[in-house]
Amino acid sequence: MSEVSRKRPSYMNAAEVLDKVFDVYRRSLLYQIGLNFCVYTIGFAALYVILIGVVITGLFAGTAVSLTAGVSGTVILGVIGAAILIWLFIIYANLCAAACGFLSWQSYSGRPIDFSAALKNTFKSFGRIAALSLAELAAGIPLALLLCAALFAAFADQVAFIGDWTNELFYSLFTFRNLLLLFAIAIPVSLLGVIAYNYCALALPAAVFDRKYFFEAIISSYRLMKGDFWRILGIRVVFAGAVTLINYSLSSLSSALLGTLTALSDSFSPNQFGLMTIGVVVQYAVSFITGVLLMPLSSILTSILFFNQKIKKESLDLAMRLEILERTNGL
Repeated sequence: MSEVSRKRPSYMNAAEVLDKVFDVYRRSLLYQIGLNFCVYTIGFAALYVILIGVVITGLFAGTAVSLTAGVSGTVILGVIGAAILIWLFIIYANLCAAACGFLSWQSYSGRPIDFSAALKNTFKSFGRIAALSLAELAAGIPLALLLCAALFAAFADQVAFIGDWTNELFYSLFTFRNLLLLFAIAIPVSLLGVIAYNYCALALPAAVFDRKYFFEAIISSYRLMKGDFWRILGIRVVFAGAVTLINYSLSSLSSALLGTLTALSDSFSPNQFGLMTIGVVVQYAVSFITGVLLMPLSSILTSILFFNQKIKKESLDLAMRLEILERTNGL
């Protein structure tokens, strides 16, 4: 029996959750990167084709609607088109996160890492992921309306909202008073969004692992969160802060390298342009590699939190121990 299989899954505290995230990340890092690349590439190609279709359809439909329904019809069509585009991007993001989730489950449960099975299960779950993405879009509408109402109430008396928007280009918004208003609106709305989203944070694992559809997945996330909301929110905030700190640290190193190369090119190099080009390429390469390495972490954390709450609320650990015993004894 492997070392991982001998470990009995049990409910973890906050520190153990974070340790488990990096343990799963370490064990499945190369698979995570490869699977993310496959899902990212396939999803991006499909999204690109769909976007072209949506844009072409929107152009023809927009012309027809503007001739028959006027400006109001065109505005409604534009809102519908924007909602469809946002929905497609949510599906795309959830597909990438679901791929990480399946690999996280294999590592967490002690199974061998199976790349093809994770990729297959990701696309088999497409229907549930699309339904959940639509539910998340619908759930975000009240927050979007609140933001629009706050912005309109703050700036309705200014030229940007009553003048010619094409010529105005919102220049009148960029004053000290308006920037303070925007800041005052952005902070509470952002905090409200973070708190509201925390209730939905486990909806994607509920959709792909528990086969929940539409708002049923969000309700399942809420039930798993109940009683541990602030604890889980704290874990997610601390984790996001740590990942952001790592990201900025690596970005700062690349910026420092670029600054050093700039100084050297000014002082010693006969080919200043060539050395600067190398510096810029290195900076972008570091940023790309950092993004690739850190991208799976958020999805792994969400999966581990889901498994941990399932252990606490639904005794997932007992089912996992039984499965380990069956695998061990060849049943």
